[in-house]
Amino acid sequence: MDFKGGATFAGMSGMPHVSAVITNLGAELALVDRFQDALQGEVTRRQELLRRAGNFVNVREYEKARLGGRAELEPLPALMIVADEFSELLAAKPEFIESLHQHRPRGPFPRGAPTPRLTAT
Repeated sequence: MDFKGGATFAGMSGMPHVSAVITNLGAELALVDRFQDALQGEVTRRQELLRRAGNFVNVREYEKARLGGRAELEPLPALMIVADEFSELLAAKPEFIESLHQHRPRGPFPRGAPTPRLTAT
C-alpha cells in the first residue's frame, strides 16, 4: 500500500506472493475504505477456512496440525501488509489504525517467534 505516488512498490505487483499493490490513496481516500473492506473479507475467508478444517482457533494451531500429520491441510500463507507513507495515511484517516488492530494476531506468541508490529515511517 502506497499512500502517495506508487513508485515504491511498482516492481512488486507481478510477484507470486503479492495479492495487490494499492497506490495513490492520498488522492482517493475512499480507496482506504475499500481496502479495509477487502481486508475484512480476507480475514473472514481465513476464519471460515479454519472452521471448516477442524474449528482451529488460529493459524498457529492450524499449522501445528498440518505439520503434525494432517497432510490434507494446505499451507496458509502469512498475511502481511506493507505500507509506505503510513504516518500520512494515519494523519488523513486516523480511524484506519483501528481496523489494523482488529486484525492483528491474538494470544501469546511462542518464545522467539516474530510478533506483529505496527510502525510508521
